Amino acid sequence: MKVAFHKTGKRVGDRLIKWWDAGPYSHCEVVFSDGLWASASLMDNMKVRGKHINPSKGSWDYLELPASYELAARNFFARTEGADYDLFGLLHFVIAPIQGSKDKYWCSEWVAEALGLQEPWRYGPNGLYHMLCALKE
Repeated sequence: MKVAFHKTGKRVGDRLIKWWDAGPYSHCEVVFSDGLWASASLMDNMKVRGKHINPSKGSWDYLELPASYELAARNFFARTEGADYDLFGLLHFVIAPIQGSKDKYWCSEWVAEALGLQEPWRYGPNGLYHMLCALKE
């Protein structure tokens, strides 16, 4: 299992996320061992979804994770597939008192929770990347 971090961004929203989150990534996904990519996605009906992706070469960076993460992440996906994207909850990165929904997600929050990280709502794609790198050390 791995986590994929999207680093290209032609859309304004991608550039805004990369700027606000202070790093090269605008989106992230769990990639299961069977090739299914899962995350909360603005591009796919603003839902948590899984699909097989043929990634553009050079558009993604990957972090391999121990296989022990996969079962819990798959179970989390099964429980949350179809959940709404938490667009309003993203405002907490700008206005701290705003709280996100407990049953809606943005990409890095969904991935962090799927991996069992505490307080998953604290993570943007770049913060999640750095946290996972630190866990691997």
